[in-house]
Amino acid sequence: MRKFLLYIGLVLLILSVSSCRHHFNYPPEPVIDFQFVLVKDTVENNELANRVVLYQIVFKAFDGDNNLGLSDNDTTGDYSMGSEYHNNLFISILNKHNGRFDTVDLPLSLSYRIPHADVVNIYNYYKATIIVDLTFDPSVIQNMLDTFKFSFYVLDRDLNKSNVQETPELTVQFRGLAQDTVTVIQ
Repeated sequence: MRKFLLYIGLVLLILSVSSCRHHFNYPPEPVIDFQFVLVKDTVENNELANRVVLYQIVFKAFDGDNNLGLSDNDTTGDYSMGSEYHNNLFISILNKHNGRFDTVDLPLSLSYRIPHADVVNIYNYYKATIIVDLTFDPSVIQNMLDTFKFSFYVLDRDLNKSNVQETPELTVQFRGLAQDTVTVIQ
């Protein structure tokens, strides 16, 4: 009887330890989760000391088959310069007009390359926190926008598109030379 109870105790211990392991089951398509946006009046790090507004978008990215991100060698085929898939992070500005948000046509692209990270884990998934810094000249942005938000998504190397995330509503407010003014909007 004592051996039987010892055996049962050992089995229960093994089951409880193995059940503590976290099994992540992320889909092969990337999934992004907006965390917050930081707004800061600052000065560009250059000799001219240009005043700018910094919008720092922070989000988490998950990919079940670990193929999110592009390496420096990803420059041919779908990822070649000039291809619509050369970049894998796409950001749009949505301007509020008459209570409705419409995409702003910009003279420049807000698309970027998320670098590939060799993620080593036993489940072979990708999980990262991504921080994007967007700087704008305050006089230019004040002429274009009043109330707006950023919309964004990512693509993995199989060109699977993630869900689309948006920041909360933002307003253009440049307060002058205050270099270390920080606003967190969640």
